[in-house]
Amino acid sequence: MRLTSMKVLSIVALVALLLTLRINDTIAAPTPSAAAPPPPLEVFPNMVTLESSRDIQSLVVRFNDKQGISTDVTNESEFALGDPSLAKVESGIVKPITDGATRLKIKYKTFSVEIPVTVKEAKIDRPISFKLDVMPVFMNSGCNTGACHGAARGKDGFRISLFGFDPDGDYNRITREMTTRRINLALPEESLLLQKGTGAVAHTGGTRFKPDSENYKTLMRWLEAGAPSDPDTVAKPISAGGPRQIFGWHRSRRDQPLHLPDQQRQFGHRHAGRPDRGREARRGVCDGAIRDIHRRLAGDRHS
Repeated sequence: MRLTSMKVLSIVALVALLLTLRINDTIAAPTPSAAAPPPPLEVFPNMVTLESSRDIQSLVVRFNDKQGISTDVTNESEFALGDPSLAKVESGIVKPITDGATRLKIKYKTFSVEIPVTVKEAKIDRPISFKLDVMPVFMNSGCNTGACHGAARGKDGFRISLFGFDPDGDYNRITREMTTRRINLALPEESLLLQKGTGAVAHTGGTRFKPDSENYKTLMRWLEAGAPSDPDTVAKPISAGGPRQIFGWHRSRRDQPLHLPDQQRQFGHRHAGRPDRGREARRGVCDGAIRDIHRRLAGDRHS
């Protein structure tokens, strides 16, 4: 009987000790502070650096309401440069004019924010790059999506990597397969790469760009230059923004913003009558681009 009483007392004492420790832990545990809400108006990237005559930077303007809902308001925003002689803004894309530094004011309704803009070597035209100039054309035109040539088996005999995750392989497929047809260096304008993209010849994907568009001019520049490959020193992505932020960073002479084609605006126009469809489409494209960047970053770290 005495042994039983001692067991009961031991159990009671142990329970009391555990309760005491739990109460002390609860008192000592710091109360998690609520995360500060984002500002009403945000611009990505929050600074612009242009370093050649053809360098451009697209901006994304995001409005955060009191309910915590974020909305892309780039098309509804107003852009004003402090010194318009240094650069110009067209549809949310900053382009260089001459060297210098200024500030860009972005306004949406009663909200506004300013970011710095720096222009360097505005009169210097850097060499055309397959990875930095040509690959973005495929993303912007929707050529390397899963529904087009980015599919596992490609489309109509032509395959490139999904969202451009393998630019070296894409270069070989474009320049080594179907030589003198897919690209024609003697007569660049007769290259299938251009003729199918403009709809000049039958193309299952239809017209992807027009002859007077920047995409066409970029591909033509690359072909006229002899369709060169990139040197080993070409800039590589080393970090990326958060979800649905369509910008990243690359390593060249120093860290600089990496311009990704403004695919979301293309989808926004395509689904102008269906805002919900536009949001769904650009979410998928931007998420795919960011996932691709993160895959490249992981591969670069392990190489």
